[in-house]
Amino acid sequence: MMGGADQQTGVWVYAIGRQLDQPAFRDLPGVDTAPVDLVRAGDLAAVVSSVDLDRFGADELKRALNDLDQLEQIARAHHHVVQVAAERPIVPMRMATIYDDEESVRLMLIENSGAFTAALHRVEGRQEWGVKAFASPAASASPETTAPVSGADYLKRRQASLTAADESRRASSAEADAVYRRLAGSAEAARRHRPQDPRLSGDRRLMLLNAAFLIDSSAAGTFADVVEDIRRTHRSLDLELTGPWAPYSFATIDDTVSVSSTEEPT
Repeated sequence: MMGGADQQTGVWVYAIGRQLDQPAFRDLPGVDTAPVDLVRAGDLAAVVSSVDLDRFGADELKRALNDLDQLEQIARAHHHVVQVAAERPIVPMRMATIYDDEESVRLMLIENSGAFTAALHRVEGRQEWGVKAFASPAASASPETTAPVSGADYLKRRQASLTAADESRRASSAEADAVYRRLAGSAEAARRHRPQDPRLSGDRRLMLLNAAFLIDSSAAGTFADVVEDIRRTHRSLDLELTGPWAPYSFATIDDTVSVSSTEEPT
């Protein structure tokens, strides 16, 4: 995994799993098109690739993650490897988890074997599904048939419009809360995330709910039916169901797992 004498490299970690086979990753490009490999310790294996620290050192990586074009490229490569690995139960690692060398990765697996084993057991036979809720475009208001007769009249109409919009947003937010509670009742576990940045999602609609749900694989169809029923009964919201995904939200371990460099996009 290490480069030549003049090139310092680190080890990018994508995911941790058991019973992972090297043939599944043959010819699979990772971040910066580097080949994907496995680092093993006991029955655990880390899915990894080598990265050039001249480009992916702490300072360089921070700059890259704040460049939306580079961030998208890195995120796509990372996510693709994780999705391939997720054919089996895995613990996805946070993007940009980098260790000094393979031995450091191996030591991390050994020191955290209990936490990884528990997380893998938690997601085995289950899938992560995402549900986003957006405020539907408000019903068209009755058009003004007359022009304001004065500045005061204009300001009064403007204030009334803003008040109505604010009340509509509050009602939609309460409705999104109710949707989350209902979906959580149909899931093994649920987690609510912050709404996505429109600059990253490309969607300018007002996002009211960004949630993840852990579902038994055999119950995925039933969960989709619940989402569809909510879509019919909550017409003030636009619902989007996505998945299945690797269990990013649920195959988590505590933050005591040490890494050489972990940066997240700002």
